[in-house]
Amino acid sequence: MLRSSRFGLAYDTPDNPERRHHDSIEEHGPDGLLDNWSKGPEPRLSEEQRAEIAQLVETGPDRAVHGVVRWRRVDLQRVIRERFGVEYHERTIGKLLKELGFSHISARPRHPAQDPRTIEAFKKTSLPF
Repeated sequence: MLRSSRFGLAYDTPDNPERRHHDSIEEHGPDGLLDNWSKGPEPRLSEEQRAEIAQLVETGPDRAVHGVVRWRRVDLQRVIRERFGVEYHERTIGKLLKELGFSHISARPRHPAQDPRTIEAFKKTSLPF
């Protein structure tokens, strides 16, 4: 058994980088030295499903159907689970939204039953700041 002085491992140990390079060259020729990166896991949602989520976010929630007045990540997480049967972590929903071109924007809160006439009347009768 030969010792590799550079890495302190026996040459025929699978963890020895010199052995891995040697085996790769033997198996694939010079192309065996090129990096071979994995493409990563397959997406859990298809392109059509992602487009549907983007459309859903763009149009906003229906209070009667979804029970919310604005989308939160946890709400979208529930909708994706119910519609597509795909389980995502709440943080991953944020990453998905970013991939779809959305960014976090907080709107000024407004009650859905707010009356603009009442607001104007209040502005006219209240003292200036």
